[in-house]
Amino acid sequence: MIDVLVIGGDSMIGKALCQELVINALTVAATSRRKDLGSSDVFLDLAKPAKDWPILPKAKVWVIVAAIARLAECQKSPEISHLINVAAVKTLVELAEIQDARVIFLSSDQVYDGRQAHRSAKDKPCPHSVYGKQKANAEERVLSLSEDNLVIRLTKVLSPSDALFTSWRDALLRGETITPFTDKTFAPVSVQTVVTGICFAISKKVAGILQFSGPDDITYASAAQRYASLLGVTLNNVAPVSAVTLGMPIEERPAFTSLDTKRVTKTLGIEFPPLITLLEKMYV
Repeated sequence: MIDVLVIGGDSMIGKALCQELVINALTVAATSRRKDLGSSDVFLDLAKPAKDWPILPKAKVWVIVAAIARLAECQKSPEISHLINVAAVKTLVELAEIQDARVIFLSSDQVYDGRQAHRSAKDKPCPHSVYGKQKANAEERVLSLSEDNLVIRLTKVLSPSDALFTSWRDALLRGETITPFTDKTFAPVSVQTVVTGICFAISKKVAGILQFSGPDDITYASAAQRYASLLGVTLNNVAPVSAVTLGMPIEERPAFTSLDTKRVTKTLGIEFPPLITLLEKMYV
């Protein structure tokens, strides 16, 4: 029996998590939808009926990372996204229960409506988006099936290769103009903090709900201006625009995304640095 099975190991978080688990001397297997599998990977397409799934490796902990996470895609194709984000998750949790494995399920700040900052994990989910409703539905199943299971809610997760920030950097350094949103906020957390926290949660056998979030909500426009200052380029090339005028629906531009992280800090000893620190470490 291996230590951890990562469902969705070829995702950004999944890849980083597999690497971190190995660093922590844990045995790991991962599922992937890619045909060019690694030696420890298992091909698994969650959109297919469960009867067509392969037999999954026995593991002490299953971490469910795989999801259709684009809000617009979930809104456009609710039935297809439901297969991945809800139905498949329920089946996975049931299979893990048969194996007597603990489940860690990665969820989202989208289980809330974005009207309040620093939402408590004790607050009842109140999602606006289709994606948020699907995540809330899956959370309920994960937590109801075993008191040993864990839900980890995440705000925006930034990696060193984040497409938006790297495109901003390249454009600003070329002297080009970028157009960040004045009315879309985020409370980002680094992928390294996320995978470190998951490893700690595994070793400490934490159950229930944990929330990983940057300490404050900030608009993308403010983030871009701070980033331009860090790069030493002119702020004149940061030309903020309104997401409303571009037709972005309200569920994609909540006023707040931040979550309360007191339990994570107390239980795992993890602190969440502000955006400026993330920018300095990853993109400068």
